[in-house]
Amino acid sequence: EIDFEGNTQRIGNRAFLNCNVFQVKLPDSISFIGKQAFKNSFISTLYEIPQSVKEIEEEAFSESGVRHFALHSDVKRIKKGAFKNCKSLSASIYDGKGFVIPNGVLAIESEAFSGCEAMGNVTISATVTEIADDAFDRCPKLEISAPIGSVAHQFALSHNIPFLELPEEEFEVNKDKLVAYHGLNSSVTLP
Repeated sequence: EIDFEGNTQRIGNRAFLNCNVFQVKLPDSISFIGKQAFKNSFISTLYEIPQSVKEIEEEAFSESGVRHFALHSDVKRIKKGAFKNCKSLSASIYDGKGFVIPNGVLAIESEAFSGCEAMGNVTISATVTEIADDAFDRCPKLEISAPIGSVAHQFALSHNIPFLELPEEEFEVNKDKLVAYHGLNSSVTLP
């Protein structure tokens, strides 16, 4: 288990490249996760990406064993290949049923989630205004839930990805942080 102490602010490029760690707890003081920081590392649980992180750098968790984690609305960009080939990534740590890209996230870059073979339902908020054409390549189980008319809706249509309509009011946000989701016949309140 990696549990950072003190006021760790940065995880450098390739800091844990090819490491076997089972659980990663990132402190609220982290503001930067470098390129390939956890690439090809076995991670079963990444608890959450702290609010202090604004961008997830290129290939930060690519080819790692991460299965689920929580993403805060303060993350603005999920950069190129950030979770590429995370074959077990499938769900948010909070509900275990699907993955939520919350209000506040603006862009999902090239290959961000490509090769995430276990990924099923992904709920994408209307704040996402950019999704790279190959952001979800090689995700055979993927279905997208999003508001009608959103960029995510258009992306699903243009890529023949199953789509579920999601009214925007189903996201509950407090101080720019997703605190609850009410929809798809279930409600989830985040801690």
